Amino acid sequence: MLDLDGNDETLLAIGGETESQGFLNADQRQGATVNGKPSLTIAQAGLHLVGGEPGWSSALGVAFTVTYAFRSTAPAPMPEDTGGFTRFNAVQIAQAEYALQAWSDVANITFTRVGSGASGDQAYSNNAAILFANYATGQDGAAAFANYPGDTAASSASGDVWVNSTLNYNANPTVGKYGALVLVHEIGHAIGLTHPGDYNADGGATITYANDAEYYEDSTQYTVMSYFDEDVTGANFGGAYGSVPMLDDISAAQQEYGVNLSTRTGDTVYGFNSTAGRSWFSATSASSMLIFAVWDAGGVDTFDFSGYANVQTIDLRAGNFSSVGGLVGNVAIAEHAAIENAIGGSNADIIFGNALDNVIRGGAGADQLSGGGGEDVFRGTSAELAGDTILDFGFGDVIDILDVSETGFTFSQNGGVVAWGGGASLTLAGSSTGQLRATADGQGGVSLTFLAPVIHAANHFDVDFNGDGFSDLAWRHADGAFSTWTLGYPTPGARLATTSNVFVTGAVDKGWRLEATEDFNGDHATDLLWRNASGTFTIWSSTGQGFAPNTLVDSSVSSAWTLAATGDFDNDGRADLIWQAGGTITEWRSTGTGFERNVAVRNGVDSDLKLVGAGNFDQTAGDELIWRDADGAFAIWSAATGALSPASTNASVSSDWSLAALGDFNGDGRDDIIWRHSSGVFTEWQAGTTVGDFTQNVYVDGGVDPRWTIEGAGDFNHDGLDDLLWRNQDGVFTIWQSTGSSFTPNVLIDGSVDTSWSLVGSHGDFI
Repeated sequence: MLDLDGNDETLLAIGGETESQGFLNADQRQGATVNGKPSLTIAQAGLHLVGGEPGWSSALGVAFTVTYAFRSTAPAPMPEDTGGFTRFNAVQIAQAEYALQAWSDVANITFTRVGSGASGDQAYSNNAAILFANYATGQDGAAAFANYPGDTAASSASGDVWVNSTLNYNANPTVGKYGALVLVHEIGHAIGLTHPGDYNADGGATITYANDAEYYEDSTQYTVMSYFDEDVTGANFGGAYGSVPMLDDISAAQQEYGVNLSTRTGDTVYGFNSTAGRSWFSATSASSMLIFAVWDAGGVDTFDFSGYANVQTIDLRAGNFSSVGGLVGNVAIAEHAAIENAIGGSNADIIFGNALDNVIRGGAGADQLSGGGGEDVFRGTSAELAGDTILDFGFGDVIDILDVSETGFTFSQNGGVVAWGGGASLTLAGSSTGQLRATADGQGGVSLTFLAPVIHAANHFDVDFNGDGFSDLAWRHADGAFSTWTLGYPTPGARLATTSNVFVTGAVDKGWRLEATEDFNGDHATDLLWRNASGTFTIWSSTGQGFAPNTLVDSSVSSAWTLAATGDFDNDGRADLIWQAGGTITEWRSTGTGFERNVAVRNGVDSDLKLVGAGNFDQTAGDELIWRDADGAFAIWSAATGALSPASTNASVSSDWSLAALGDFNGDGRDDIIWRHSSGVFTEWQAGTTVGDFTQNVYVDGGVDPRWTIEGAGDFNHDGLDDLLWRNQDGVFTIWQSTGSSFTPNVLIDGSVDTSWSLVGSHGDFI
């Protein structure tokens, strides 16, 4: 507040403070009474500092450019109760310009200097809106005072800043010292900010936090406009002071003049190895005392506190405080700013990420790391990661070990403990569960990631009997016996492998054909649909370890009807049925326990058309049907509720090309087509965003002997991309792994199954 003379005065010393209750982060603020004081949000506190006044501009949030200068001569008269005018010295000029720069970095207020340099007459002028000067006598009890904005005329006292030069800290202000706090505080008044409370130094008045602070966050931890030291809110700056706008000051200045969106829009490092271009953001030794709140308008940014040996807490969440370099609550991130990465020091640090994709490097020591939301990377050498605990490691996160090679790398996973060569280990705590896989990180190291449950579109079906996200194999022997094989990584870091004969039964009469392998009840595990010569069909529901036979038996469909296709046509996660008899087709919708019959019927289908599959070719709600005629042309039909109708046609494929597989080979949620020529050549067509829109021949391979047939497609390695399953006339099968744009041949080869066993399945998985 202004005193009776229209001036603000900063106290030399303040006593009688109450004991701190601990500082509050952004999500803890507002409403609650803490230490006898209400708490304000960052935005509320910022608006409180603004006081509802527009500052130099015409209204709140409006940018402004104001001139400033370092006064050349004393005004006539001097401000009331002052005397002993002197010019600012070179150190004062430098620190004042740092403070002005710090305010303009965060908000759209531009300061234009009249004069230049730090000495000589050219450095000084009386012709500016804001004038800086020293006084030596009067204003008892004050270190400095400033006037609020008003008339921009040089003759007006509005915005002028006066500093008591008899105080050594004012005569020699530097970053981290009290004189620097004095300047940034007074400039705050000069641009329109008030004190957090209705107090003002006047003749050495005693002002206390207990009696005069109106809300909890009234301390120099939150705002340079406060009279009260940081310790009243639980921080400890180790005898140093903030030299730049703090957390609530940034909010205030941005509400006053608008947000500066051009400040540090590139990738910026704060702390050690700083690239911020501001001395107050830079640490150069273990004794550096950082005190700042950072506003950053863009880029991928990093907090680097690697040069400290103290136990530290680093928090990347906006509005929260970090405690680094032996201080407490000394670094904050402004509301709506984003810092993506953090580097800890050589002690046992605690690091919190945010909702972005963070890269967190704890450094030496047994660190506790939490990535928060996003897909986070926990990075370090073996020695740095050893002993660390990751509190929230999940699907999409990465452990990046920098100093090991994928070649020969082995690791073990025992519960939450992950160990690797040389005796190093870390702990995955909390709800971190899953099987890890090791891959090259592209930088010479190794990445460990969870094999995440792959989330396909609801209507994407691969044969997966145990619901683990790996496509499985279904075999039928010539004598009727049935067996399932699962795929996966048997141990962490191992190669893809099969587990044979997970479920075997010889009890299925040869008169029953396995006509579909689909998830009919929506539990993410593949069920079996058997049908006999009379038309009766039955469903065996997967239990994960085997099958519950005959959970549904239906004898109402005559043998004149063939099961022509299966797919999820209503996008509910359950497979539906398409029946065909001559030129009539009908759709049955799964209810989970049975089927709703004839929800769509179409008569008069041309006898020249053959239904060859179903897939989601445009990523809309529900699968479509794909038909071909005798000349090779194909058509895609919608199977939406109440309609079975053509949506697109394509006549560019000749009849010597067969549809070999359907699957999502590039991971975009749309099913693509693999065409195979009679010569053995195969090509991939990738589906576009509209029905029938395909990018043709994105991958072509002419080197596969025609004696190898494509048995189907499935996501055999659990990476979200469908792969190809081949088998030759001798019974040998192999898997070609999709890379998204091509295929890696023979990632798994198995010659153990003789030709009396056939692969069985449907929906483009095993055609």
